[in-house]
Amino acid sequence: MAYHYGLEIKKLLKKRGMTVTEFARRINKSRENAYNIFTRKSLDIDLLNTISQVLEHDFVSGSSTGVKVKGAGRNDLAHENAPTYSRMEQDVNLLREELHLLRKEVSDLRDRIAKVENRKK
Repeated sequence: MAYHYGLEIKKLLKKRGMTVTEFARRINKSRENAYNIFTRKSLDIDLLNTISQVLEHDFVSGSSTGVKVKGAGRNDLAHENAPTYSRMEQDVNLLREELHLLRKEVSDLRDRIAKVENRKK
């Protein structure tokens, strides 16, 4: 049986406890594109490198040890054992970004409500 990247990515996503929405956001794709990835047997190397970084998994060797993907060699995956706090730092940064976006959305909603209330007056 041939290796099916999409199915392996889907399994790893579930194992990591990451939602499809979060996965899609981290790889800069829509949810629909993320679901499409799960159906594909092969992937573009750039997309595979991005997914490898997000899921911290080397899809070439099957390793899950803090993978860092180098951009110089397109097929060159360099393995480095990252400290455990590195993953937590990434999560904190993502949460900060999400908080920033939520604050912006709340501000925009408040502005829209104010406009509606002003029209009523």
